[in-house]
Amino acid sequence: SFADALPRRLLLAVSLVLNLLVFWILAVLFIESFAFWRRGLEITAATLDLKMAWIYAVVPFAFAALLLVALKLLVRLVLELRGARSGIVMEGAMPAVTEN
Repeated sequence: SFADALPRRLLLAVSLVLNLLVFWILAVLFIESFAFWRRGLEITAATLDLKMAWIYAVVPFAFAALLLVALKLLVRLVLELRGARSGIVMEGAMPAVTEN
């Protein structure tokens, strides 16, 4: 495959750039999820006498968890690019993490 033909450092650098893009998108979605939650304060569920904000509250927590996972992968990619062994194994163009 194309990814297998790239040198390891270039593959790691491309993966880092792509993961930075993913982190940025998740950060934007995390910020926007608070407005989504706030709109739920004005809506009541039809079947339950419950504000939709209680149901929507999981969205910011989910994006926060995804941001933490993305940050962990970014740190590992940077460490791997600097020469430290961080448990990153490239599966094609995607980084996979192995626990030592």
